[in-house]
Amino acid sequence: MIYRRRDADTWTFDHVSGRVASLTGYDADELKSNVAWETTVVHPNDRQEVRESSRSQLADGESFELTYRLVHRDGGIRWVWEYGRRLETADGERIAGFISDITERREVKDQLQWIEDRFHSLVEHVSEYAIFSIDRDGCIENWNDGARCITGYDADEAVGMRLSAFVPDDGDERYRPDSGMAEAMLDGESSEEGWMRSKDGSEFWARVALRSLTDADGDVHGFVAVVRDMTEQRRRRRELEHQRDELVTLNRINGVIRDIDRELVRANTRQEICTAICERLTSDDRYELAWIGESDPARNAVTPIEWAGEHGSYVEDLDVTLDGELGDGPVGRSVRNQSVAVTQRIDSDPQFEPWREAALDRGFYSSASVPIEYDGIPYGVLCLYSGESEAFDERERTVLAELAEMIGYAFNAVDRKQALVEDSMTELEVTLSDTLPRLTELTEGTDERIFVTSTAETASGTFLQYVRTESVDPHEVGAVLDDVDRVQSYDVLWNRETSGSLSVYLDEAPLTQVVSAYGGRVESLVAEDGEATATIRFPKRANVRAVTEQLGDAFPDLEVVAKRTVSTEDESQRLASMVDEELTDRQTEVLRTAFHAGYYEWPRDTDGTNLSEQLDLSPATVSQHLRAAHRKVVRTVVERGGQ
Repeated sequence: MIYRRRDADTWTFDHVSGRVASLTGYDADELKSNVAWETTVVHPNDRQEVRESSRSQLADGESFELTYRLVHRDGGIRWVWEYGRRLETADGERIAGFISDITERREVKDQLQWIEDRFHSLVEHVSEYAIFSIDRDGCIENWNDGARCITGYDADEAVGMRLSAFVPDDGDERYRPDSGMAEAMLDGESSEEGWMRSKDGSEFWARVALRSLTDADGDVHGFVAVVRDMTEQRRRRRELEHQRDELVTLNRINGVIRDIDRELVRANTRQEICTAICERLTSDDRYELAWIGESDPARNAVTPIEWAGEHGSYVEDLDVTLDGELGDGPVGRSVRNQSVAVTQRIDSDPQFEPWREAALDRGFYSSASVPIEYDGIPYGVLCLYSGESEAFDERERTVLAELAEMIGYAFNAVDRKQALVEDSMTELEVTLSDTLPRLTELTEGTDERIFVTSTAETASGTFLQYVRTESVDPHEVGAVLDDVDRVQSYDVLWNRETSGSLSVYLDEAPLTQVVSAYGGRVESLVAEDGEATATIRFPKRANVRAVTEQLGDAFPDLEVVAKRTVSTEDESQRLASMVDEELTDRQTEVLRTAFHAGYYEWPRDTDGTNLSEQLDLSPATVSQHLRAAHRKVVRTVVERGGQ
């Protein structure tokens, strides 16, 4: 029997449970009220020894052990072993312990050890553990303070309730008392986790350990339960699992990106790039299908150009426009808005309805469409399909966007590389407001002409433009530039009578920026008789329509005067491209400044000191850049000029 008594000097019980009646012949209420344990139950010959020994042991320590005889209500004598311990409670000091019948020398070693272990847990961790006993039917027989803290039920409320009353009505992860008791009945113990419900209706994740209690014949007559609230531990565990899964996903994605990066370096054409991308992405079990498409302006639609995966027939039958019902899916939204568009549940997303049946038939449950662009140039769209719902989380969408940017960069690089070896280019002649506002006004109704001979981005991100004048004083041009917001500074490089040259530093140069982004270059730009005319050249596969649209945004009055195909066999043009490829931005800036400032004229119009002041660099640095540039130019002419 288990008991708790009020102090060390008396045997006045305030709690008694267990097999009280079979041990003493009295029930628990009698022992707590009108039956004096020391004078009625303890054998008369053992009373003094029991009293003195327990007091002596408690005086020297916190617990005591006794072996003595009891007088059963029916007069029979039984030997018992008692273990008691001092316990500090909210109501003051108490003595708690248990008394075991050892008359028939029952084999209780394992059970006593378990009870002692759980008893220590009760004493030391009362706020963390609920410890109580239940009968074979699952009815609660006793209740400790830890159980009250965890569930909110007081002992008088909980005793008599079934364990199943503490379990939610439904849910796959709820604790199942019948299963736990059945396992403990067969194996002696069980340990399971699941959701349980407290008095206020809130749920907590519990670990429930049951151990069977058996009688002398080995028959199970009940169970001792130890319940711990594991809600916070479960949250932390799931958080760690989520972080581990994220790390696995990140490592997988990084592996894919590294493989793709190696393929992009080796690729020489857009076709090779598209093939490598689609095949590598679908070699990963995460994606069932990958395809890359290009915008088709004539149809106002997206046309797939390359795909990989087991279900290529889906792409062959695909019809995606950029407007109307077929433009509301992820592909259309991605191309129109130039942003990642995701369908996390193909089976229910209304915007995916036109393609739902075909997708589900092939096992697709989520998809992502990522725009491919670089430096403002749209190249197309990358589309991926997964066999899982909710497959594209924020981290994956970010990585896919970075991948698409890599693809755009690779497209731009191969376009530029191919432009160097193409034997013809597309040439546009356009009229527009000049790239330096108000300069055209100077030439209106006169024979004056102003040429923009060169524009290039500097190492600091600004733009350096060289302007040459005919029949107009360069200082007059400079006076106009003083009122232009995007002009940082300018210098008159030389002035001979009514002609001259200026270097102009700009915050931006829209014409050059747009044209360069599409792999083209400005061949000439001249202001004459109040109008600016530019000749621009692009690789043959450049999207001329997209170029003119972007230029139209920057120059609303732009008008295409002519479009033609021109030969690029002129060796000087090829060499110029090769030199540009060799030089760094800073070397180009110093070389161009020296040339336009008359450094190479004889006699020189400027010297190294003036160049260093103009460039805000030391003379030694200017000299170093010039020597490096000279070496590269000569090497290009000698070694590559004959290619």
